[in-house]
Amino acid sequence: MQFLGRLVNTLSSVTNLFSNPFRVKEVAVADYASSGRVREEGQLILFQNASSRTWDCVLVNSRNSQSGFRLFQLEVQADALVNFQQYSSQLMPFYESSPQVLQTEVLQHLTDLIRNHPSWSVAHLAVELGIRECFHHSRIISCANSTENEERCTPLHLACRKGNEEILVELVQYCHAQMDVTDNKGETAFHYAVQGENSQVLQLLGKNAVAGLNKVNNQGLTPLHLACQLGKQEMVRVLLLCNARCNIMGPNGYPIHSAMKFSQKE
Repeated sequence: MQFLGRLVNTLSSVTNLFSNPFRVKEVAVADYASSGRVREEGQLILFQNASSRTWDCVLVNSRNSQSGFRLFQLEVQADALVNFQQYSSQLMPFYESSPQVLQTEVLQHLTDLIRNHPSWSVAHLAVELGIRECFHHSRIISCANSTENEERCTPLHLACRKGNEEILVELVQYCHAQMDVTDNKGETAFHYAVQGENSQVLQLLGKNAVAGLNKVNNQGLTPLHLACQLGKQEMVRVLLLCNARCNIMGPNGYPIHSAMKFSQKE
């Protein structure tokens, strides 16, 4: 019975894989020679596929115009138009800036992100995608300080949360990301870096600017308070080297008081 159960689960997973209308698939553009073009934006084309009675979104490969990637195949025209509009407004900076994007796995990841996070800017998407060349595109640079609707995070917040040093360098040095922008909890990129595990991220932030270094969040905590409260000695050391202020009063006193409370818990 267990074998049959596993077999059913495996067959179900395979069925879902191939029935997913948003599964990215490499295709020949010639296969759509008899299909009508409903919309066209850059390398992106929405076809009315008469043979399958679907609306297919195809990204033509800019390096080989004979091939492309089908990004979705939907049965309802209204749904196809909405998704095409969403893709056309977000995809262009990526396929224009890096050939790495023109791979099935990368496009699958990127299009999933676009659908799952509709309020993310192209810069947020670029952070999650993690391809450095994308941060040299003017559209992504222009969105470097944008905030999304879920947590009011900037791309810099996301990069600090991920602990990605290379992307952080691109955002700070190339895109000139602001370090004092706060999320809906009043936290800056420094707060996010402290809560992560990579002290190099905090060092990079401190080397490039001090704006946001001593900001208090909605709980009245500076990044130094938070590092002391969490017992992160290396983060505390880095913050002090960055000249974080020790004399800011928090809800439970100065940062030293938070450090003492943590040591007592141990």
